[in-house]
Amino acid sequence: MSAEPPQTMRPHAQRCLLVVSTSARMLVRAARRAGWQALAVDAFGDVDTRASALAWEGAELDPDGGLRAQSVLRAVERLSGGRSLPLVLGSGLESQPWALRELARSQRLAGSPPQVWELLARPREWFGVLDELGIAHPDVAWSDAPGEGRWLAKRAASSGGMHVRELAPGQALPGADWYAQRRIDGRCCSMLFLADGVRARAVGFNRLLPAAAAAPGPFAWSGASAPVALAGSLRGDVVRAGQALTQRLGLRGLCGLDFVCDDSGWKLLELNPRPTATVELWDVHGMPPLLGWHLRACAGTLPDGPLRAGGAHALAVAYASQSLQVPERTQWPAWCRDLPPPGQRIPGGAPLCTVHARHVAPARAAALVAARAAGIERRLLAGPLPEPSTTGAAAPVASRTGVAV
Repeated sequence: MSAEPPQTMRPHAQRCLLVVSTSARMLVRAARRAGWQALAVDAFGDVDTRASALAWEGAELDPDGGLRAQSVLRAVERLSGGRSLPLVLGSGLESQPWALRELARSQRLAGSPPQVWELLARPREWFGVLDELGIAHPDVAWSDAPGEGRWLAKRAASSGGMHVRELAPGQALPGADWYAQRRIDGRCCSMLFLADGVRARAVGFNRLLPAAAAAPGPFAWSGASAPVALAGSLRGDVVRAGQALTQRLGLRGLCGLDFVCDDSGWKLLELNPRPTATVELWDVHGMPPLLGWHLRACAGTLPDGPLRAGGAHALAVAYASQSLQVPERTQWPAWCRDLPPPGQRIPGGAPLCTVHARHVAPARAAALVAARAAGIERRLLAGPLPEPSTTGAAAPVASRTGVAV
């Protein structure tokens, strides 16, 4: 399938949709690439989010890092102005699936139905579905960590990984909505895929990056690189798992599967029934606009051929190692995204920005993005520093202003 031509509609004639996410910038950018204007609701109001969105409204974060549902509902009501618009959801409402049903009463939900999110909020039922479908996953426990092996505590219906923690043998879980999962060593990967409610089609496979040193926890989301080399049999197994879950649950649009793999096979860690951050690794030059395909898949149409992107791309979250204030006059490198407004106070352990890198080789892209993420805080506070070096020439990354680096 060939890439679609760029959209040239006049701004007043462009189609309009709503985006709701903890951080909406990636989905706003994807919407614009697909020829849509985006009305955005998120918790950060980053400079590039506001610059790309047709309009923006802020939503509050709850103590666990999710979006406060009532503030989202109010923001959507203000932005929509009584209109019923396509609504694309990112992260932030996983623990409040009732809010999705409320949103779906006034807006046209473009994605997986609310009952999928409700299932994921009930881990006993969710893992029961995996067992029925024969999809392997790490062992789980519901009261405390068994004495053998290493175990993690996870809270149901959460995202971002900041809540995940190690469990000592026999240690009780923090609360009723938590469960224990056996820790498995191996490569942490993910599959981004499109679903039409019945069928699934892989977009690409990604390698999840280890947590950065300044991240707020050892399992906090820190980025990914793509593509990742996986055995054909393993790729086929993961695609079949996506197909089985799509058919069973009625998944729609862009979704993600996180999994861990080693020489003995793979185990599913998580289903994200929504566009994930790895969309940005694949929504690049040479690929058709993925949010356009998200909307088509929601309406029942999947691509009829392979989706191929050239080169390798990596993204990483740069976390602040200490509390800092963004300087009033900040010279952000063109490979930075999710830019906080000048003067904003960033607490230690909070995301500072997202950095990107491209290269002909995935390992080089991952090394370059890690070096950029590690140095951006010093670069931000002390002025320009020498560009991190890697062996080989890096491919350019287009910034939101069209400048290549």
